[in-house]
Amino acid sequence: MRERRALVAAGTTTLGVVLIWAFAALRQEGQTQELARQWVGQEWDIARRCLVGTPIGRRDAEAQVADRLAALALDALAEPASRDAPASARWPARCAPRLVSLRVDASVTGVDLSHHVGQIDALARHVLEPRDPAGTLARARALAAPIHALDLAMPPGATHDPSAYPAPRADARAIEASLACAQEDAAPSTSPCGGEARLDLEVTPAVWSRDGAPIPFDPPLPAGATPSVACDAERAVVLWRVDGAWEGTRCEATCAPLPPLPAGEALEVALVEGRVVVVAREAPGGLSFARALRDEEWTDPVLVPRGRLAPDAPAIEACGERWTFATP
Repeated sequence: MRERRALVAAGTTTLGVVLIWAFAALRQEGQTQELARQWVGQEWDIARRCLVGTPIGRRDAEAQVADRLAALALDALAEPASRDAPASARWPARCAPRLVSLRVDASVTGVDLSHHVGQIDALARHVLEPRDPAGTLARARALAAPIHALDLAMPPGATHDPSAYPAPRADARAIEASLACAQEDAAPSTSPCGGEARLDLEVTPAVWSRDGAPIPFDPPLPAGATPSVACDAERAVVLWRVDGAWEGTRCEATCAPLPPLPAGEALEVALVEGRVVVVAREAPGGLSFARALRDEEWTDPVLVPRGRLAPDAPAIEACGERWTFATP
């Protein structure tokens, strides 16, 4: 009897130890699973920051994500440093390596997310195409669907705070609309002069005259050049292309050379409240950039909608629309 009691006691003790071990193992597995979920959520935050600009917009609608992606694509196309970087270092291709850590077993997330991760990986590597900006924006917007799917399926990450978003481009939609509409290539602008002022490009050398006194251009207009012109009752601006850049003259009481302007083949010029403003197309079918003459130097280029430069204001006209832009 005593031996039986000892065996029962030993068995009970052993069973208790086994149950404790089992409970501890289950608890440890649950903690490990939860830690794995937290880790995956944090890794998605990191990837999302690279792709969309912040990790804390998990509640954004798919359309909002698409708008942000299109704006970021415009920034990437317009930034010279980005255009000169290797393809793998440019947004959003540089985000692709961040996706490797998201290829986890479905048991961690509760659903197989490999399809969405693979979609983002494939699209991100091929979004940017400088020769096709309209297509670039469409490819950028295509990223929104798998990003939104991961937003809904991924374990919680950082707390949602929409105020942490960087300010989006105010003109992104206008630029995108201008790229999508059919339009003719920009032609040299030939704004007529007003009052007694006269711009005579037919004579050699070409002259500007105000109050009847002819003033020759400085520098002279090359023979056969097709200039872009803007003038009003007080002044005239004439630019022409020479050896891959633009040079020209500004005439008031006298004519004086303008600083050289490296820009695309298509260029338009306007006088806006006496300031010289130019818009140049970087390549056929490409983006348009505005510059202004300030303190005898051209300002840095500013991305603007694609179309015709209005002769009387800093505005672009195309496809029945008119988009104003801030003078650089």
